[in-house]
Amino acid sequence: MWRDLFFRLRAIFRRETPEGELDEELRFHLEEQVKAYEQAGLTHEAAVRRARLNFGGLDEVKEKCRQARGISLLETTLQDVRFAIRGLRRSPIFALVALVTLALTAGTISTVFNLANTFFFRRLPVDRPEQLVAVAPTRHHGTFLGWISYRDYLRFRDRNTTLQGLAAHYSTAPLFVSAGNHAREINGAAVSANLFPLLGVKAALGRFFRPDEDSVPDRDHVAILAYDLWRNWFGSSADALGAAIKINGSSFTVIGVAPATFRGMLEIPSEIYIPTMMLHVGYRYCDALRDDSCTTLSMVGRLAPGRSIEEAKAEMRTLVPLNWGKAPESDNTGLTVLPLRGANNHNHESHARFVRLLFLVAAVLLIVCCTNLASLLTARGVAREREFAIRASLGAARLRLVRQLITESVLLAAMGGVLGTFISLGLTGAVRSMFYSMDAEGHPIYYDFGPQPAVLLAVLTISVIAGFCFGLIPAIRSSRHGPGEGLKSHAPSLSAGSRLSHWLVGTQAAFAVALLAIATLLLASTHMLARGISFEPSHVALMRLRPGLLKYPPQRAQQFQRTVIRRLRSLPGVESASMIGTGVVLLGGQAEVALPAWSDLKRQAVVANMATSVLVISQRYARLFCAGANSMCVTISIRPASQSSIKLSRSACGHTRTLLGKFSWSTVKPIA
Repeated sequence: MWRDLFFRLRAIFRRETPEGELDEELRFHLEEQVKAYEQAGLTHEAAVRRARLNFGGLDEVKEKCRQARGISLLETTLQDVRFAIRGLRRSPIFALVALVTLALTAGTISTVFNLANTFFFRRLPVDRPEQLVAVAPTRHHGTFLGWISYRDYLRFRDRNTTLQGLAAHYSTAPLFVSAGNHAREINGAAVSANLFPLLGVKAALGRFFRPDEDSVPDRDHVAILAYDLWRNWFGSSADALGAAIKINGSSFTVIGVAPATFRGMLEIPSEIYIPTMMLHVGYRYCDALRDDSCTTLSMVGRLAPGRSIEEAKAEMRTLVPLNWGKAPESDNTGLTVLPLRGANNHNHESHARFVRLLFLVAAVLLIVCCTNLASLLTARGVAREREFAIRASLGAARLRLVRQLITESVLLAAMGGVLGTFISLGLTGAVRSMFYSMDAEGHPIYYDFGPQPAVLLAVLTISVIAGFCFGLIPAIRSSRHGPGEGLKSHAPSLSAGSRLSHWLVGTQAAFAVALLAIATLLLASTHMLARGISFEPSHVALMRLRPGLLKYPPQRAQQFQRTVIRRLRSLPGVESASMIGTGVVLLGGQAEVALPAWSDLKRQAVVANMATSVLVISQRYARLFCAGANSMCVTISIRPASQSSIKLSRSACGHTRTLLGKFSWSTVKPIA
């Protein structure tokens, strides 16, 4: 088989070698036949004549030998590709318009596929990720995924048999960390000691938690740094091991560094890890280690060899505590097991709505693209009718002409698909910067939108199929005339009465009007959100103060907040600074609005959103949205002329961001 494949490939890529061998072989057989006839008594001339008559035409024999190689279809396809390339070079304007149209469409489709792959299919960069599952409690009749208490996690971990291991993590812990000259609030994670071994993650430096370091509450003050934090704060130095750091006012010792490829369990990167036994440091609202109603942990497991997700799901349902059956629907009432892939499971529905909308837009754009290119190819085919007629008169079959035109369409589509994958890099980057660069509280979030081989293959496949579809009808139409009729025709363009052209133009116009209307509405909505509903956001900054992270008593926290306000007001570029509380003012909320004359308030009342403009604007400018309990926010009005020079201090109890991101930062020490 391999020898046969070698000869076939050689016949394609080194054509002169097998052709020379074929000439030599045919000449040998002809000479041997001549010798046989001469030995039978014929003269040389008669022997040559008899041998040629019996042997047949050499060119005909050569063609039969070439067909016996089994590569004639590939050879003709390569000829069609070369001819298509020459044809596109002769029509540069047509080729440019077609390639730009296809590249933009393929880039949009590739962007949507990248988003869908990241949100729903991409797996963690760990060992054997296909065996990982998310074990999550369900709430509200199973429509919402919840969190688990530590004691319930231990029950599920120790009693199941379908999982090779079950780990717990709380990956949204607000931690104020100080080490040397660095101090700021970061997103941390409290994880069980078996998490890293379960995932198969290897430490870049030092080690991970031992089981005994996660067995006694509040005893082992050890921490693991994320790779980026280790590089930025410790200069990638091995001296980080054993270094003393403070986390929310408590002293910790660094014992290891996570690898660069591992950013945590959620889209919000974890910059530091502490054991679950130190949850009291990272979670203050209830006793996460002893109170069964304090649900803050998520669970991840690895299937045991030979076990399936359905088996794990069935077993986990039998382990649900009896008191869950009597709990209200807002609490944990059930348990499910899901494949661990994509983004945070709690955000799947919002991601699904966004991706469905983008898929719809991409599908409409693909239809418009195919219609536009079908029009261009039809017009080009009419202009080339004389060329096709000449080729048909020289012996080209209609099927060969159709195949040639389809080859041109598929070649254009493939080139457009390749260019589209590069365009999608820019589009994906734009979507990331606008919607997926920071969360609502200003923490950076990370989604790996990098192209995957499966996504690239899917985009190229769709491009090739689309190229075949929009090129088939114009190819058939362009090759339907015979040589005589085609030579008499000199039509340079589509005729006014062409029914196909009318349909194509009408379809293009309809979709173009619809897309123009949708784009106009989206631009108007975006402008309204960016401008603000009731205030001008371009000169407003928000700074969150969280003295509770450092366990400031109320009197000291109030003193700190008053000092911050006084210092901000004294800055040259600040017009005013005031303190506001969190809640509906910033988080937004809903209220029913009704008129007194309305009789049925439940059916007639209008639900109005409060402060949604603040929420959307803060996310749109992707700097900081001040939110959360037990904290205060400061609004700062900035003089326009001072935007390039003003310096705002990042407080030791929180972090500061601006809506426009034009400010520089300096670190200040906590107020004594």
